Amino acid sequence: MDVITLLSIAGDQHSVLSHRQALAAGVTKAQLHRATRSGLLTLVAPQVYAIAHLPRTRRTEITIGCLTYDGAASHQTAAELWELLSPRDQRVHVITTRWDRVLRAELAVHESRDLIDEDIATLDGIPVTTPTRTLVDLGAEVAPQAVEIAFETGVRKGLLD
Repeated sequence: MDVITLLSIAGDQHSVLSHRQALAAGVTKAQLHRATRSGLLTLVAPQVYAIAHLPRTRRTEITIGCLTYDGAASHQTAAELWELLSPRDQRVHVITTRWDRVLRAELAVHESRDLIDEDIATLDGIPVTTPTRTLVDLGAEVAPQAVEIAFETGVRKGLLD
């Protein structure tokens, strides 16, 4: 089994990886199954694995949400990651172009047909909406005063023009 490949992928993503990523890196389905059976990996969401016995952080949970829906952290979660606002909602907000409509209590999934690659950045190994897109999405969920605070914080931090 290519343990080094699995650990390398997961190491860049807060100890998690997707089935698709493993296969794309040359790991076979049989190797993934063996890694799960042996206790190296734990299935934590549909098609998403975590390195077993490692602590799960908030960023781990955010990454799991992103990998589950092949999306990016968005809305309040993106504002949290960019440090534009203090966390207000412990659910992980993920934006994607399509989702399976299976609801999970710990996730808030947002579907957007106008999501483009330029709206997505990577921050600490996590796909996340850009600060500008984050502000647009926040406007649909939080009070205008919170968006204003996030905007001013983004300007002060040099994240926005």
